[in-house]
Parts: sequence; C-alpha cells; structure tokens
Amino acid sequence: MKQIVIIKESQTLLHVEKEYLLIKKQACSDNIIAYRYIKKLYINKLIDISLNDCLKLASHFELYFINQHGHILARLLSHEKI
Repeated sequence: MKQIVIIKESQTLLHVEKEYLLIKKQACSDNIIAYRYIKKLYINKLIDISLNDCLKLASHFELYFINQHGHILARLLSHEKI
C-alpha cells in the first residue's frame, strides 16, 4: 500500500537513488523508502535538494513543498502526470 510521506524538519538530508529515497535525520536513524511505496511526498522548503533530484522524484509520485507549519507552497508533477 502506498503512503504519504511528510518531512518537516529542515535539517533533514535527502539522498535520491534510482529505486529508493534515503532520509537522514540528525536525531533519528536513517530511513529508506522505495518509490513504489510512496503516494505523495511533502518536504520542507528549506531542505537542500537539487532541481534534478526534484524532477526524479516527481517522475515517481507527486512532490509538494511545504513551510514549517505544513502549508503547501508548491506542487511539482512530471510531464507524464499532467
């Protein structure tokens, strides 16, 4: 079953791989999530992520940018989903 993933902490590091997303938080252990299990991804706008990585993620699922309060600021969809 696909899940909605929300990343609020601005210090979180994201490593975009071919088949999975590695999420590194300072206070917690690393999390690995395969793209096939993600329905939507919400990430804090302050997280350092390249445009290329954003496009890779958007090709698998809907990608949203949020502020520290959880309000949606932007949505990125791949050209296949438009």
